[in-house]
Amino acid sequence: MSAIMHPYPPRRGPENKILPLLAVDAFLVGLAFGLLYNTGYTLLVYRFGSGGLRLAYVMAGLLVPIVSIGFQSLEERISVFRLSAATKLVFAVAAPLLYALTFPLFGRVAALAPFFIMLVYTMGALYCFMLRGSIAAELYDVRTLKGVYPRLTAWEMTAVICAGLAVAPLSRILGAVEAILPLSGIALIGSLAVGRRVRRTIGSNGRDRTPASEQHSNQTHSVIGSLRTLLSNRYAMLVFLYQFLAFSTSLLLQYVIYTQAQRVFATQDGLTQFIGLAKSLVTAGAMLFTFLAAGYLLLRYGMLAGLGVGPMLITLGIVVSLVAGAFGVSPQVFLGILVLIQVLEYGSYSGFAKTSVQSAFQPLAAHEREAVHGFAQGIGIPLSYGFSGLVLIGLSRLDSADGYYAIAVTLVITLAYGAVGWLLFRAYGEQLRSSLARRRIDGVNLVFNDASTREVLHRLLDTPDRWQVHAALDLMHEAGMPDYEPCVRELIASPHPGVQAEAFARVEELRSEWAEPMARNAACGDNPIEVRQAAVCAWCATSQDPVLEVAPLLSAGEPEIRAAAVTGLFLYGGINGILHAGNVFNTMVESPDPADRRHAADILGRLAVRSFYQPLIPLLRDENTEVRLAALRAVRSVGHPALLAETIELTEPAATRAEALAALAGMGEAVLPELTRIVHDRSILPKHTCVRIVRASGRMEPVRVTSVLTEGLGRPADELTTAILQALVARSYRADAAARPQILLAIDLRLANAALAVMALHDLRADSIALRALISAAQDSYVRSVEDAFLLLSLLHSQDEVQGARRRMLEGTLRDRALAAELLDVTLTGPLRQKMLAVTEHRDDSPPEIEKYRELFGLRALGNNNRVLQMASDSRLWPEQWPRICGRAAAWALGLGQTKPEDSVLTTIERVLALKTAEIFAGIPDAVLAHIASIVEEIDVAPRETFIRKGEFGSCMYTIREGRVLIHDGDRRFAELGPGEVVGEMAVLDPQPRSASVTALENTVLLRLDKDAFDSVMADHPSLAQGVIAVLCRRLRSGLQDG
Repeated sequence: MSAIMHPYPPRRGPENKILPLLAVDAFLVGLAFGLLYNTGYTLLVYRFGSGGLRLAYVMAGLLVPIVSIGFQSLEERISVFRLSAATKLVFAVAAPLLYALTFPLFGRVAALAPFFIMLVYTMGALYCFMLRGSIAAELYDVRTLKGVYPRLTAWEMTAVICAGLAVAPLSRILGAVEAILPLSGIALIGSLAVGRRVRRTIGSNGRDRTPASEQHSNQTHSVIGSLRTLLSNRYAMLVFLYQFLAFSTSLLLQYVIYTQAQRVFATQDGLTQFIGLAKSLVTAGAMLFTFLAAGYLLLRYGMLAGLGVGPMLITLGIVVSLVAGAFGVSPQVFLGILVLIQVLEYGSYSGFAKTSVQSAFQPLAAHEREAVHGFAQGIGIPLSYGFSGLVLIGLSRLDSADGYYAIAVTLVITLAYGAVGWLLFRAYGEQLRSSLARRRIDGVNLVFNDASTREVLHRLLDTPDRWQVHAALDLMHEAGMPDYEPCVRELIASPHPGVQAEAFARVEELRSEWAEPMARNAACGDNPIEVRQAAVCAWCATSQDPVLEVAPLLSAGEPEIRAAAVTGLFLYGGINGILHAGNVFNTMVESPDPADRRHAADILGRLAVRSFYQPLIPLLRDENTEVRLAALRAVRSVGHPALLAETIELTEPAATRAEALAALAGMGEAVLPELTRIVHDRSILPKHTCVRIVRASGRMEPVRVTSVLTEGLGRPADELTTAILQALVARSYRADAAARPQILLAIDLRLANAALAVMALHDLRADSIALRALISAAQDSYVRSVEDAFLLLSLLHSQDEVQGARRRMLEGTLRDRALAAELLDVTLTGPLRQKMLAVTEHRDDSPPEIEKYRELFGLRALGNNNRVLQMASDSRLWPEQWPRICGRAAAWALGLGQTKPEDSVLTTIERVLALKTAEIFAGIPDAVLAHIASIVEEIDVAPRETFIRKGEFGSCMYTIREGRVLIHDGDRRFAELGPGEVVGEMAVLDPQPRSASVTALENTVLLRLDKDAFDSVMADHPSLAQGVIAVLCRRLRSGLQDG
């Protein structure tokens, strides 16, 4: 989460330092290939006319894909930066060589030089474009890419404008248009130098990790493999088709324009000047749009605009041109209309389509992205040349090949381009969802007909692990496999006791007569106790007269066997069995041996008779914890309302809390009246108990629970409301039309709270020690508000998708967060989308967009002092108590308040800050840390004093508030730890003798947390255990590295 909300001043990241260099590189590359373009097209159109264009297209379609195969192979073997440098060097050398080919001494080869120039231009522009996209993808995530890539494209377009304007005067100065070619090579040499600087900058900023392009897996992507990936993945095919049709549309439109220009301009100078000026005009219009609006529009209106605006504008322009042609406008006017259409086409492609296609690659899996990206651009774009050339050759046989037929075909291709864009937009959202959604197996039809799945099942059945066998048998039973019962029969003979016990448990369910002698022999033999216990119940279930045969076991020496006999006779012995076993059961309930009482509770759980609840009441009040836990497990099955009070009371001790909450979840209908009172704030139970019961309601079966919980959707934001939302999400609730307005209003309020926290963090001085607690409270408020907003969104949209986006947005990498933002972008609409993205996409490397926050939320910057006073006193904007406590303490420290907080309050704040620095408490809300701070014991340790000794039994952990300590075993030193670190954490998870000693190296202040207090907090906040595990894993890795 700290990656999104950070209390410290923004830093200028390496990506921002690299951006100007990438812009210069894009300009030089654009200038180089802009000169090549103008030179090649001028010579080609003037010497060979429209027929030359058609032939050039076909040549590019045939030859460039072959070269691209080799290029793609190189991409897999060397880094993108090295390949970029090599590519530029090759084409820098090719430019003067092309100029030499135009000399008359080369004869017929010189006559074909325009075709060679066009081929070099096509390959060079294509490969440099691909490499720029790959480098940008290395440095920027999918969301940032939408803002950055249009800028790079705009610089490239600026260079193309300059090239178009310069080509005519340069050709006059140099004496021939082909003399411009060496200048293209010079521009590429300059680009090489800039590329080296980019690489050095990346390394100097600590990003000199191996780029993704160098981190190749052993999997390579041959053309056949890439094609197979393309054909097997509908989404990848749509990306390929979109780019193919986009480029085909551009080529056909370009052909129509230059064919018309050939009619209007008869001389080479006139044609040269037109091609240069037209290219400059088209690029200038597109550049202004790209530079000023494209990135903003993409971020504001999303992928649909990126993929759909181009085809729509081109279609409109072509229709206008056809209407103008029908009215007989002059060739000059008609040419002007066509140029304007190209402005629309080039602007939308450069500003929208290019960036959108780069973004469209991101949701693909890494291996698919590499394969499809290389094939779609390296092979797909050249194929569009060949396709366009073949279409135009076919049209050339018609009388109007150079007129309306070509325009009409362009219109058809454009419509197909738009249709594929719409399909790609739909598929883009689905692809994002599939990459972000949680994986589920619920609701999947179980089919085990294939040999490989059966083999997996049989391997599970062959293991000694009872629970793996249990899972395999469950799957077989649910699937209705005919060999389920034969498998159970085979497992009875297993050499593993746990597996045998599982087999007899299944026999009890099947009640098959063939199992009776096996169960009798196992129950009366010398098998392990767990096998005999399961066999007794199976014997009762399969025997013709269980009372006669099993009753003697009621006096067995082992309590487990007596309990199994009582259970079996109660379940399968009828009235006679109940009479025989009843006295033994009563004796067990009143026995002084806790094991007997625990077995009595287990029997009640197995019986699950609602009216037979009275014996559970004294067992729930038993002094022995294990007995109480067994009784709670029985409550889950019995579910009588008379047990509710005792069960709720057992949610208080940490040792019984989890089982008590599970019992409440199992009681279902019995809890509904109390749950209703809780939701409507009429319960007399403590607030924390109410929160626990609401959380447990997410696992309750009755449908009515959901309707009760929905009555709390309009509650103000607090911990109880969050628990209600979590329970509704756990119950897979989807809001109906009547509930949607209320939920949308609640989301709006949560986003407003999150935006307020963002503005507070902007106003508060991050370098002020007095404000550390207040900044932490604002961060905490932001996280809770955003999490609530995602919970509410889960009630309107797919819960898997939204919760997957939440995890990646709040906990993921930059790439994860960008993909999550993309999912929100394509899922949400209107103001909700704008607000959600504004709040969740806020980064620590830049201040919030003040104008946007004023427009969306009505918020403004207040400055440090006013914000402190607001947080200290405004209970409407800051309803939670902890931020106001921190605000009053900060106001007093800054001299803004007259009343000094109590010393206990200041001590608690200091302890919260100390705990907050510890990794294990990172996911705990500040208000909960304040509770922990009130129960920890502060201990002062002198230098060289040992406060943890190896071999001593440990039941507490320490957080270092001040000073440093040494973990050691005698003279062997393991680690030195300082403020914010914890020691002795294993003792609160699994109390055992200490494995090492810990000695203070200087005056040290420790915060001691005992196991009971730790368990109490962990029961409500499992992330605390996750924090401890994270610390242990980090230390283990560090130890392995040191070793």
